[in-house]
Amino acid sequence: MAVLPMKKIEICAMKRDRKAILEKLQSLGMVEIQTDNEETDDFRKMSTTSQRVQNTDEALQILGKYAPEEKSIFASLEGRQEASEADIQEIIAGRRDYNRKVKKIQEISKDIAGCEANIVKCQVAIDGLVPWLNMDIPINTTETEKTDVMIGTMPPGLTETDIQGYISSAEPEMAGYTVTVVGSDKDQTCMVAIALKPVSQRVEEILRSHGFTRISYFSRRTPEQKTEKYREDIREFEQWIEDKKNELVSMAEDRDKLRLLADYYRIRADKYQVLGSLLQSKSTFVISGYVLERDADRVVAILNESFSLMADVYDVPEDEAAPIQLQNPKMFASAEGVLESFGLPGKGEMDPTTPMAIFYIFLFGLMLSDAAYGLIIFLACFILIKKFPKMDSALQKSLRLFMYCG
Repeated sequence: MAVLPMKKIEICAMKRDRKAILEKLQSLGMVEIQTDNEETDDFRKMSTTSQRVQNTDEALQILGKYAPEEKSIFASLEGRQEASEADIQEIIAGRRDYNRKVKKIQEISKDIAGCEANIVKCQVAIDGLVPWLNMDIPINTTETEKTDVMIGTMPPGLTETDIQGYISSAEPEMAGYTVTVVGSDKDQTCMVAIALKPVSQRVEEILRSHGFTRISYFSRRTPEQKTEKYREDIREFEQWIEDKKNELVSMAEDRDKLRLLADYYRIRADKYQVLGSLLQSKSTFVISGYVLERDADRVVAILNESFSLMADVYDVPEDEAAPIQLQNPKMFASAEGVLESFGLPGKGEMDPTTPMAIFYIFLFGLMLSDAAYGLIIFLACFILIKKFPKMDSALQKSLRLFMYCG
């Protein structure tokens, strides 16, 4: 029915009390603190950051990935569960232990990711060894007592006859060498050349002139043995990952406690974020914000009871955009979300929520024009509102509006 009148409030107090004053304002929930104040020579902002909220949220995401919760289709309507004072105090008292659990969850997740990366590396290596599986000598073989061994690759599509033809064309009279193609794929021909040491250098020169490159992979095992070793490593990594996943599942019983911990740190982070936006001198600080006219005297009285400070309440300047808060009966308040989607009324303007809600509901029913459909909509919304009283307020308003429309 109306746009509630708003006042500007400024509080100047001792710097040592800034955290306690912010906590008091947060608990009252009546003041919206202004964070875009400009610095001066005497009053500056202090940088503050918090990593614990991010760490705890990340731990919860990890648990959600490896130990997902079973949720009903109406889980989004349930809203946040309220924690008892005992639970909150338990979290505060045991936060160091829970922080260690958060760190442990993150470490396990990183280890799992590392093992998964190693599995990919092993699989890539196995794929790379496929063309070499017919080679029955160790990959790092380079020579025997009387011969040099050249293991490498040449352009794709070559046969042993092609390669031997390159050598015989360059050196028709040369003997004492052999060429074996052990495998190939679309990118390369995998081959082994064995030559007596007196002619091996010349053989390699000829091969290089036709694209020969020695293999850069070295192992004392044969390709088949090395492939089996990679597969064994993959099995070990997979078993280790499975063990770590089971460990994460066992830690999922602390999920609710970690949610409380995240909320605790989020509240603290919000406080410190506000702290970073306050103008502070060496020994004092200033808070600027907005408070409803009806709550202004109460806020000032409560602050003066607990702290030594100066609080000044005055009209919001004409050139300043103050927050807008509407006040309507429950039935018409359900349409505030529709109004907000088009834009809230400004200071001194009329609140059109009530007439808009009346016409919205009437025209909805006129267009639907079916009593059965209307009854279904009414009953569905009514049941959801009663069954999930803690759902998000915006969602509740929307359901209440459609209940009236039904």
